[in-house]
Amino acid sequence: MSEAKKTLRNRITRMKIGEAIISLLDKTPLSDIRISAISKLSGISRMTFYHYYESKEAALLDYLTEIIYIYQQELVKNDLYDKFLTVDHLEFTFKFFARYSKLILKLEEIGCYKNLVGCLNDFFEREYISYFNNSVYNMYFYSGGIMNVFLKWLHDGKKIS
Repeated sequence: MSEAKKTLRNRITRMKIGEAIISLLDKTPLSDIRISAISKLSGISRMTFYHYYESKEAALLDYLTEIIYIYQQELVKNDLYDKFLTVDHLEFTFKFFARYSKLILKLEEIGCYKNLVGCLNDFFEREYISYFNNSVYNMYFYSGGIMNVFLKWLHDGKKIS
């Protein structure tokens, strides 16, 4: 979806759709979730769902992209956007994504964790590739490392600060 189409109202609707999918994933495998259940839980019509998405997988991917968008906005707000590769930036990143711990663990459980990693890789490539001498491989090494450490931290109950 183009940025021009992402008005505040559209974002709210799309986030409701994503949150409905996440809620349904607590009880139902993604393959068994029906668009009618997503529509009912999010308070929208099936037609509205299909206005935005072709599938529930596309809606889930867009939800993850929106989370990355919020992350980017909060980096700017906290004056950390240009402080990439610093301890403060990493600490902020862990705290931000800790808000989504349940979602991240659920994505891992259902085999969709790669979607989150893909969204992060797209973000890193778009915003921070120059920090890696324009090497996609160095950037993927770094972003994948962060996500692996973050996931281990979640599995260990966030014991280490």
